Amino acid sequence: MENRVRELREKMGWTQEQLGKALKVSRQTVISIEKGVYNPSLDLAMHISYIFGKSVHDIFISETDWRIGLVTKELEETDMSIEEYERRVAEIEKLRRS
Repeated sequence: MENRVRELREKMGWTQEQLGKALKVSRQTVISIEKGVYNPSLDLAMHISYIFGKSVHDIFISETDWRIGLVTKELEETDMSIEEYERRVAEIEKLRRS
């Protein structure tokens, strides 16, 4: 799962060690969360969201949300209509299958 833990931690000027202490977890756990290797429990995710003053959803991004964000950004950066984008995606999928 993608997340913004590193980004938000750095904005606060905290080290991984400092965040780990605040969360009562090891620095290695913070590193694993930041890299997306470890998905925190709901309790830990809620604690992280409390520290950063953000919602859990704002910090932890599902794969689907991440992909939707990429597509939305791509569409916003071009003049491409949704229909044109879908046509291009269908062409790519057709090429992948052949």
